[in-house]
Amino acid sequence: MTQKNTADHSTEFSRRLCGYVESSGYTVYRISQITGLGRTAIHQTMSGKLLPTRDFFERLCAVFIITPQQKAELTELYLKEKIGAKAYMEQQQIKNIVEKLPQYYINSYKNSVQYDAADREEGSVTGLLNVNQAVMRLIGVELQRENPYIAATIPFENKMLFDLVMQLISAAGKNAVFEHYLRMYKSDGNGVDNNIELLENMLRMAINTGMVYRPFCYYVYRDAVDDMLPIYPYCLITSQKVIMVTENFQSAVISDRKDVMETAEEHIRRLQAASKQIIIPVDNRRMFDIFAESSKLFSKSIEFQPCVTKFFTSDIVNARLADIPEREYILEMLNKSFFTHEQLAQTASRASMTYFTKNGLEHFADTGVTVNLPGQLLTPLSERERLYILTSLKFDIGKHFKMLNDEKIKVPEFIQVISLTNQSCIISCLMEKKKFCCILTERSLCSALDGFIDRLDDADFTVPDVQAVAEIDRCIEKINDIKGREVYEY
Repeated sequence: MTQKNTADHSTEFSRRLCGYVESSGYTVYRISQITGLGRTAIHQTMSGKLLPTRDFFERLCAVFIITPQQKAELTELYLKEKIGAKAYMEQQQIKNIVEKLPQYYINSYKNSVQYDAADREEGSVTGLLNVNQAVMRLIGVELQRENPYIAATIPFENKMLFDLVMQLISAAGKNAVFEHYLRMYKSDGNGVDNNIELLENMLRMAINTGMVYRPFCYYVYRDAVDDMLPIYPYCLITSQKVIMVTENFQSAVISDRKDVMETAEEHIRRLQAASKQIIIPVDNRRMFDIFAESSKLFSKSIEFQPCVTKFFTSDIVNARLADIPEREYILEMLNKSFFTHEQLAQTASRASMTYFTKNGLEHFADTGVTVNLPGQLLTPLSERERLYILTSLKFDIGKHFKMLNDEKIKVPEFIQVISLTNQSCIISCLMEKKKFCCILTERSLCSALDGFIDRLDDADFTVPDVQAVAEIDRCIEKINDIKGREVYEY
């Protein structure tokens, strides 16, 4: 429990709690008898002098006759006080990103965009819809070229425009290069929430099929006039034309004049010189290198499946590596960076943590498929290999592995968010239709993701270790078929 030292201890959480105690009809003495909690601790919690543990909080709530909505609101107040309102809001934003990551994928066969495809000569347009149509026309004409290239400084505030742009590029079926220059607020304690929202929008663009998306961010202070002036007007440049858009998206000017194009391109060059590429996409070959190399820097992760690669042996990989063109290259990479004595010893001793789902555990036990490998490189593991890995995993629960509470957080299949010790993160969505992997390098965003994973236990997003062990035992028993049969030990 956390003891407070401030003079005014009352908080919104303690006041709401007092109201529920009074409406319960029980005295503190009676509540103490029912719950087994100390009367002094209950009084101090009600006065705001003490912030209880999660177990204390849940036992106290069990006395109240409240609706699920009221319990959810009280829990939110409790968590805001426990980890801080700012950290709580960051947590909810990142939880939303993790849960929705696969939904950002756009299937080009299911989406069509209606817009006026006729090319427009130089001139001005007014009105939000007309501006959006003009931008779409420029992009549509550019997508007819063999190697489409687009550069833009238009922010994500115009959500309708970017939804249309993503669908248009997806439907075109070409690898268009989209360089995007965006403002990111300096990490002064007030801008991280905006940066997290920016991350969600950038990931939506990056996972879009058919697009090579390169987001560059340059830093500004909130409400700093000197920082804001160089941004306007917004512009979008193609190989043929440029469109300048006002801040409110209500008017725009289209031009193909050489001097105007050169001015816009020079503006982009200046921004690029002062910017940093925040999301660095990784191709399929490099993807495997990143995963192998990151084993040395691995700190913590959220994954659909437990990271069973920790228990892979050289024999398992040699026997099960799929027959793919880069097989020999991958084996060489693993033998150099993963299966060395130094690396295996470091992996075993490192204080790392992987959070995985019950569904992911069952999927691995039932199929032997490791969905968290790039391209699912390994053919399904045998029952013998699965039993060895599950048995090893069982003894690492609580030390290097935790099972997530499916009722509190939904981690989709194919998703990984990996925090590294060099202040960077790996975010991957390894779907069969869309394999996406990127390196996130922006410090405030990596810190927010790292903090989110650190606070999973405090937010009640995990289950007790004994429950996780029971689920592993159930999977082992299922593989063995006959209850009580001796588990294979490697």
